[in-house]
Amino acid sequence: MKRSVRGPGARAMTAVVVLVFVTTAGTGFGRARAASLQPVREPTTVSAADVLTRLTGSDEMLESYAVPVHIDARLHKLFTFHFGLDGTVYYKRPDRVALDMHLIPTDYRRLFSQVGTPLTWPATFDLSVVSSTSMENGRVRYRLKGVPKRPGQVAYVLLDVDDVPGDPLHAQWFCRDGSYIDEHLTEQNSGIYELPKHAEADMVVMGYKVHATMDYGTYDVNQALADSLFVNA
Repeated sequence: MKRSVRGPGARAMTAVVVLVFVTTAGTGFGRARAASLQPVREPTTVSAADVLTRLTGSDEMLESYAVPVHIDARLHKLFTFHFGLDGTVYYKRPDRVALDMHLIPTDYRRLFSQVGTPLTWPATFDLSVVSSTSMENGRVRYRLKGVPKRPGQVAYVLLDVDDVPGDPLHAQWFCRDGSYIDEHLTEQNSGIYELPKHAEADMVVMGYKVHATMDYGTYDVNQALADSLFVNA
């Protein structure tokens, strides 16, 4: 049986679904592609900052953007629930992120901004390279671990990142309440920038099994964004 989601609990649930997508809305990451892997080896002199710089290097001139987004989610517990959400995500350098989605309470919008984007992660997470994996195509995939510098709902995040700019990213979010989020993203070229196009996530949250997708529309980049957009962020 399928039902629509209603009520305060539903608002909290939709907020959690949105959270996983907003964290990656500031830079271009792709969906993890399958590859033949060799045994894991210890990281050498490559730092987490080096890896993130390779990922965000094409976005050095990105000062701001606004992009419409659509989320489609299916939640299963005893019943299967389905809902869709539309909104807009804003980014402004150096570290401001805002979500305009009317069904999401203000407190959750603030949480989104605290989680941030890969462009702001070095300031909000203690990041380290925990391992690296050689692939048959000659590339290297790094696993990064990020621990929030300030206590919050997220305990830590694991990021699997290839060593070529614009290549895929696979993110796994581990929350203090036992919730788990496994996310994959695809990218699109928006002018000279590589920015998210489509994201998919499987989650175990609040006793629900959730599958959600997020599609990004056309980016409006490097336009003046009023500070008032970020007041509740």
